[in-house]
This record gives sequence, structure tokens and C-alpha cells, in this order.
Amino acid sequence: TRMKITDKGIVEKTDDEILQEKKQELLNQLPTKTTQYIFKYYPAIKQQSDINDKENAESYLALQGLDIIALRKDIADLTIKHYPDFNTALNEILLKYQSDNQYVNYWLTQALKVAFRNYFVFLVKQEYNTVKQAIETAKTIQELPEIMFKTQFPEGL
Repeated sequence: TRMKITDKGIVEKTDDEILQEKKQELLNQLPTKTTQYIFKYYPAIKQQSDINDKENAESYLALQGLDIIALRKDIADLTIKHYPDFNTALNEILLKYQSDNQYVNYWLTQALKVAFRNYFVFLVKQEYNTVKQAIETAKTIQELPEIMFKTQFPEGL
């Protein structure tokens, strides 16, 4: 609404007051919309499950003699390099850590899935920061961004 009540009665709001209200409205919506976008693809229950999967994967793979620090670096590298293309990253990790043990292959796959899903969250948080900054620095209503996320969730995960 363009009107406000003051001690001088009902007066028209300035463009700056309208801009500040719209900024505050968008800043208030941003955390909720961000959380909703993440949960749409990566619900809280799956996030909890992934914490256990990562721990179980690393424990099992360490028992099989894999260097977990090196594995973490390889997974991070492949995730960043290939996101959102999970299958290419998976083929590379399975090739590097070739094993006849189906459980090694299973846990390598699970660890990589967790990394891809967590990277999705990281990328959405980066978008959050970009949108937040755009809202805060907008000088006009027209400069205000729409709250929309472009980060794609990896197919099949």
C-alpha cells in the first residue's frame, strides 16, 4: 500500500520506504524459500540417513584398506568437476578404486551420492547469498530479484 498513517494524518509513502518494505519482505521470505527448495529434492530424513551412510561407508572402506583422506579428496574433486553428472563421476571413482568386492563398490557409490547431494545444498546456499546480496544492494524496486533457484539436483539421486 502506498499510504501510511503518521502524526500528520494519512500520507503517501516515499519510493524509498516502499523499496525498504519490499526488501524486508523478500529478506524474510528468502530463508523459508531456500529451505523449501532444498527439502523438495533432499528431505531432512534423507539428510539424516546420509550422515549415517557416509560414516558407514568410510568405516567399511577403511577396514578394506582404502586411504580415507585420499578417497575424500577424490570424491570432492569428482563432485566439483562433474556436478550434476553423477554417473560420470561414479564411473571414474569405481575405475580408480576397482574392486571385486561388491560392498566396496556399494559404499563407494553411497559415499559419492552423499557428496553430490551435499554439494547441491552448498550450491543452493551460494545462490541464497547471491540473492540476499542483490536484495540488500537494490536501489530500485525494478532491481529487486525474484527468489528462484537454478541449482539442479543430480538426476537419479
